[in-house]
Amino acid sequence: MIRSKYKKLLAAAMAVLLVSVIAAVSIFSVSAVDERKGTVEVKALPIFAGLPLEIIKIGDYNNGVISLYDDFKFSDIKVSDFSQNSVLRDKLDKITAFVRESNKEFEGGIERIGYDGCAKFSELELNKLYVIIQPVYTKVVDVAPILVFVPAYDDDGNVMYDVHIDAKLINHGTDENCGAVIVNKVDEEEEPLEGAAFSLWRKVYYTDENNIPEDKNTYELGKDDQGAFYWQKVGDKLLETNKNGQAVIDGLFVSFEYRLIEEEAPDGYLLDDTPHVFQIVNTAVVKIENNVAVTEDGEPVVLTVVNKPDGGILDVSGDESKDQQSASDASAGESSIEKKTSYPTPSQVVATVSTVVQDGKVTVEITGDDVVKYIVIPAVVAVSLVLVIILFVAGRKKNDDDNIEK
Repeated sequence: MIRSKYKKLLAAAMAVLLVSVIAAVSIFSVSAVDERKGTVEVKALPIFAGLPLEIIKIGDYNNGVISLYDDFKFSDIKVSDFSQNSVLRDKLDKITAFVRESNKEFEGGIERIGYDGCAKFSELELNKLYVIIQPVYTKVVDVAPILVFVPAYDDDGNVMYDVHIDAKLINHGTDENCGAVIVNKVDEEEEPLEGAAFSLWRKVYYTDENNIPEDKNTYELGKDDQGAFYWQKVGDKLLETNKNGQAVIDGLFVSFEYRLIEEEAPDGYLLDDTPHVFQIVNTAVVKIENNVAVTEDGEPVVLTVVNKPDGGILDVSGDESKDQQSASDASAGESSIEKKTSYPTPSQVVATVSTVVQDGKVTVEITGDDVVKYIVIPAVVAVSLVLVIILFVAGRKKNDDDNIEK
């Protein structure tokens, strides 16, 4: 028989092994729940492609109770508000105004609307209340602010970790909230040139390559300090200058960046293939009266391009003072429209993962609680198992020796 002391040691080792296994199962089970994340997809309109939406965590939500963070306690949002649209809308407007006017960086992230009209936020912490706002307004039609719980629940009480929302749109009214551009086409003597035809393009930022249009004839890829973008042609119709050498495009979204490219030169002149980039900073109303562009309200962008006769050297400097003024206005407008200059670029809003790829090497970083999960617990289980086997074998051997002596 196995002696009593070996039985006690074996029982102790078995107990340690059992406790270790239970602890490991418990920790991994809890970790699986804790590590689960949610997603929110907002569906707007394709016309908003490239427009940023910002998601901000404003409070905790547990057992039907909202606990707002200090920065957002002023809004006094309650669960009961969700059944009162006017009350909720008023509180959302206050939150939006506070965020836009604040210089603070809030916990959340920014995603841009894709060409399919959707923006998706991933890796969202559970049991939280989020607000989604449009930090840059077009002043024409904008995405209304959104409050969303993660996870959410459907009408049948089923938990939804992947939340889909159809955005409501705010229509600000008329084209008076849009911007405009006036194109002046002249020769070296500043005489107007009729018959120049331009195509209009809009800069669209993206965070997902799947949100790039498949029609490669209508876009060009690029990258700047705001992130990756493509130029998308707006419509198929060309804009032609009249007999006074002028052309006007109105209805352009404020804060958006556009460019004009000359597709057809006036008869007897060289084609200007230089892209003329501009940003709509101010609203403007411009009309053509008797072939003359008349600004009725606001401040339109003015582009002047000088063409050389065919056979000469093309001068694309245009009206240098006006070009410089347009660039200055665009720069000033960007800071005034986006009051928070610390918005992350698309590369900065990608969720951090434990697997890191750098310089062609893949590494896995284990820190904090991961050490307990992946190192300590498995080590304890392994040592306990080895100890049980050793004690069992030693006990069997001792028992055999005792039988031989007898």
